[in-house]
Amino acid sequence: MLKLFESPPEKLPFSSLELRAAVFAVLLRVLALYPEEDFQNPLLLRHYSVLTDYLSQHGNASTRVSQLADFLGESREGFTRRFSSETGITPKQLIDRFLMSKALDLLNGNASVKEVACLLNFSSEFAFSRFFKKHMGEAPNHWRKNPLSAGTYSSTKSRNAVL
Repeated sequence: MLKLFESPPEKLPFSSLELRAAVFAVLLRVLALYPEEDFQNPLLLRHYSVLTDYLSQHGNASTRVSQLADFLGESREGFTRRFSSETGITPKQLIDRFLMSKALDLLNGNASVKEVACLLNFSSEFAFSRFFKKHMGEAPNHWRKNPLSAGTYSSTKSRNAVL
């Protein structure tokens, strides 16, 4: 695909209609890698924008579900029950997704694994690497060397651990 976009116009093998069809086919294949709920959950989370803003600014590896419940003025159990039923994910999964999103941003910004672990308040570089591997299916150093190497998406091992 990149070769097509870098080629001079006279060397392009496709008409604009054929190129659109090719792009559409690629998009369909990419979308097929993701479960349907990954497109619905972000819409459900819009009701929790105050919470997601809080996590974006203050979330780190030491963030606990009880802190989120306190922030919203609710009991931990009531918050967990309501949040899970309304969004389809647990508050812990939300925290983990924010951590992964921040970690990926930092790694893409050329921060070292040790720096990411420190910035996200993990107890050690090893703890961060274990967390990253649990969610991405590979170690952060391996992911950084080849960010497109992972296979298919799963709910716990995501190439794009975002909301």
